[in-house]
Amino acid sequence: MSEQKMHPPAQPIDPRLLSRIPLVLAQLVICLILVSGLVMAQTRTLDQRAITIQSPQYLVNINTDDLGDLMLLPGIGKTIASRIINHRQTHGPFASLDDLVAISGISFRTVARLKPYLMPITGKSNP
Repeated sequence: MSEQKMHPPAQPIDPRLLSRIPLVLAQLVICLILVSGLVMAQTRTLDQRAITIQSPQYLVNINTDDLGDLMLLPGIGKTIASRIINHRQTHGPFASLDDLVAISGISFRTVARLKPYLMPITGKSNP
């Protein structure tokens, strides 16, 4: 008959150690959530920095086109389109596409994104 190996008797687990398991698991979950949040935040930040310019299928004249045409521009809604029209009625036609930054809600970055969709302004004041 072969001899069976003898295992040492099982020692009971310290109750203090058992009571710490939920705390360790909670900390692990919190760390995973924070890391995934940081990764997503970095991804969003990089996406927001990138300006993607698509091939325009139409060109808009900011000095003559109406509200509906201006609203075809990416990121331009009724409010900003109305501001463009009000500005040109008050101050006359835009001398340059860069003059759009005078409109509340339009930045130089927005103008850069819109330029492929806008007809160039010809005249003495446009370089």
